[in-house]
Amino acid sequence: MTWRNILIARQITLSLFKFIASGVSTIHRAVFKALIAGALLALLAGCSEDKDDAPLTTVVKLADGGEINLDHLGGQWIILNFWAEWCGPCKVEIPELNELNRHPGVIVLGVDYDGHKGEALTKTIDKMGINFPVLQGDPTRHWKVEIPKVLPTTLLIHDGKVQREMIGAQTKSAILSVIPQ
Repeated sequence: MTWRNILIARQITLSLFKFIASGVSTIHRAVFKALIAGALLALLAGCSEDKDDAPLTTVVKLADGGEINLDHLGGQWIILNFWAEWCGPCKVEIPELNELNRHPGVIVLGVDYDGHKGEALTKTIDKMGINFPVLQGDPTRHWKVEIPKVLPTTLLIHDGKVQREMIGAQTKSAILSVIPQ
């Protein structure tokens, strides 16, 4: 549960108690309070943000219209790169990531931070000169990671687990230097 959910529940509770205090009889007040308590418990139970409750996304759409099954990438190093068109350092690292994607045992997957889809995403990819696969879906749930707050962010994933997070523009050699060969 987040602080936002707690504040919303608090505001609902205060509003309902003000309503009760405005003139509902004593007997009705007790019944009404019990109903409110039950409703609030139901509301709070529904506010869970536990990512483990939902099934993991394993098949994600690619910008080119294809799909990729994230579970079938085992054994390879997955370089998951979050980028945006407006991010200067992101533009600098794209040629390095294009080159890295040709390295054996490595696959680079891009994620457009701004969440473009369809033709808008395709145009952005072309404009930036990206030659590695770009995901249309959000892969963060699959690896149980948060969307980064800083760009570019690159996650090094192996055997389904994030092994390292690298922030800022990366080079092919910098990434390969931390991947056991």
